[in-house]
Amino acid sequence: MNNTTEKHRKKVKRIFCYLWGTVNMGLCYTKDYGFELTGFLDADYAGCKDTFKSTSGGAQFLGEKLVS
Repeated sequence: MNNTTEKHRKKVKRIFCYLWGTVNMGLCYTKDYGFELTGFLDADYAGCKDTFKSTSGGAQFLGEKLVS
């Protein structure tokens, strides 16, 4: 963040151009669609015995389909 280069700025500009081009894209669900969003998360604080780093992971389901 303190030492950005022209390469970084070009990448950020490319990301913003992509987002601008997809601003009208999305998913549309009607009120009677009846989907269920379920999320699972697991975290382990300082679980690594060597580095004492924390680990975490998660999964999100839309109905029976894994989305993230």
